[in-house]
Amino acid sequence: MRGVSPRFQGTVVTLVVLALGAAALFLMFERVETTVEHPPSLDARRNPHLALVRLMENRGLDVETAPALTSQMLDGRESIIWLSDQRIDLTQRAEDVADWVEAGGRLVVADLGFGDEEDPLITTLAGRDSARGDEDLALLGPYEYEDDGPTLFPAAIPLGSGHLLACSNGDPLAAVGPYGAGRLGVLADLDRYRSDRLEDTFAGPVFWDLVRLMDLPAPILLVYSDSTPSLTDLLWEHARPAVISSLLLLLVWLVHASRRFGPMLPARARTQRSLLEHVAATGSLLWRQGARDVLLDSVRDAVRHRVAVSRADWAFLQDEELAPRLAEVADLSAGEVLAVLTESASPNPTAFARQIHHLQQLRAALGGSSRWTR
Repeated sequence: MRGVSPRFQGTVVTLVVLALGAAALFLMFERVETTVEHPPSLDARRNPHLALVRLMENRGLDVETAPALTSQMLDGRESIIWLSDQRIDLTQRAEDVADWVEAGGRLVVADLGFGDEEDPLITTLAGRDSARGDEDLALLGPYEYEDDGPTLFPAAIPLGSGHLLACSNGDPLAAVGPYGAGRLGVLADLDRYRSDRLEDTFAGPVFWDLVRLMDLPAPILLVYSDSTPSLTDLLWEHARPAVISSLLLLLVWLVHASRRFGPMLPARARTQRSLLEHVAATGSLLWRQGARDVLLDSVRDAVRHRVAVSRADWAFLQDEELAPRLAEVADLSAGEVLAVLTESASPNPTAFARQIHHLQQLRAALGGSSRWTR
């Protein structure tokens, strides 16, 4: 290329070669897709039917959730979906629920009867006069049937008119119809409607058709269990700001409590202190703490040990017999020696110092060193 410097040409060629090399390297790798399973969220772990909640919300329905159903929660409610897989047998609550549906409430439940056991709520509903109508349940479906889960027993369903949602072989999967002034929907095999199975079965279309036939007014209360919520769940749900504020205050208090009390201590001096200074400081501390007898007894023990070493024949003498002999070698009177050997420590600093001085004078005299003078 005319008019182009060789340096520029070399740069262009280098870039082209690098681009071709990068493209060739990219083509060498095979694209592989892997599925990464993420753990369920806290809401999904707490509510096993969260996918049903999302299904209804995505279709414009207003849904609220609760961990358990109480009789007080029926007041002011028009629509309840109760998907608990284990209901506590509370007779009064079952009667209250039946009265609420007869008065115009709309309830969707799962039939929990298995084998010889009967669902206490379904039994209570079936025992009412308004449980049966004059018409038969009309079939709706068929729905794709992918498992061998339990189905409804039509004779036990407290409905005499409405719709029966069935699969291709005729097994009833759900039923819906009038109940008194309200409406009642019954599902079979509650496990199909859990979040981890909803996308792999026919349960989604069945549930949505049931909700559509129920014509549930908003807001809809979905009860996903029948257990009393824990104290931590209640605090986090209803008093979250107070819990967070308390934790922050606790953290501030811990930081404050962990700090050193008062100002920093001055750096220790690196100078060497003599042994005599340490001895004097220890003696002063013991004196201030009222341990005068400890100091005096330690010096007396040193004198008696020196007597046993240097004058073995005096070691077993009584203090009255030993005092005159020690007085001869220490240039002290026998009375002064007997006093320092037998009397308690004096509270007067001057007198106490004299006692220590006399004992040290005795110890020095027994050791053959230079004599102490008063």
